[in-house]
Amino acid sequence: MPHDQPESSPVRRYVLLAVKLSVSIILLVVLFSKVDVVELWRDARQASVPWLLAAIAVFGCSTIGAVWRWHLLLKAQRIEVTFPSLLGTFLVATYFNNFLPSNIGGDVVRIGDTARHTNSKTLAATVVLMDRSWD
Repeated sequence: MPHDQPESSPVRRYVLLAVKLSVSIILLVVLFSKVDVVELWRDARQASVPWLLAAIAVFGCSTIGAVWRWHLLLKAQRIEVTFPSLLGTFLVATYFNNFLPSNIGGDVVRIGDTARHTNSKTLAATVVLMDRSWD
């Protein structure tokens, strides 16, 4: 039995989008203020394209596998969420995991998104923590 998703106002969605974009921009500014961009670009141009493509393929496969596992855990709880929706949330969570000091930021993103679909923060946290126990 799928749970109904609460409607959110367009204003709230735009505010959340603005907050997410602001946090992303601030994190990128902080990151690039600590990196020698000229040296980074010089090193990036010397990278092997076949190895970069292989790395992207491996990352893509592991991401699809992780989202599929999360999808199965939700399905076991009779929560229907589309795969593309979970993929988008997972990529945002991965971004936060990479730029925040711990993986907690990504888990908070995933719990928040899951809670919208389950109408239960407890169930959402349980599903995400179960998923994390397999990592």
